[in-house]
Amino acid sequence: MDNTQKIKFAFFDGDNVGVAIEKMLTIGDISKAQKLSTAIKEALGLMENEIKKYNSVEIIIIGGDDLLIKFIDTDIHQQLIKNLIQIFETTTSLSMSCGIGDSINEAIYNLHLAKLFGKAQVYTPSKTG
Repeated sequence: MDNTQKIKFAFFDGDNVGVAIEKMLTIGDISKAQKLSTAIKEALGLMENEIKKYNSVEIIIIGGDDLLIKFIDTDIHQQLIKNLIQIFETTTSLSMSCGIGDSINEAIYNLHLAKLFGKAQVYTPSKTG
């Protein structure tokens, strides 16, 4: 990788997953909660398979309804981010938010902003200057 290639981090998190499961369990619909849990696991497996198609993308964490990746900032990888969200949403019927940053901390912060400003979106660093 040369110096012109910009490393980025993307932190994905399913929207309202905990709330959805908690509601199901509270009303005693254990079967539905199990189905959602299984769908989330399946979605993460499909997302992992999609990521493995790219040699320049590294999975840092994957589990629960979270995914953190390190990647080179290119148009191809921007499409990968959209594909990953679509996989999660199609498999679980729940939305997913993503924060992108130049560091893990910035990705976490931008994920927080994505959720704060309506969820189901990708929040990227502000462009200044």
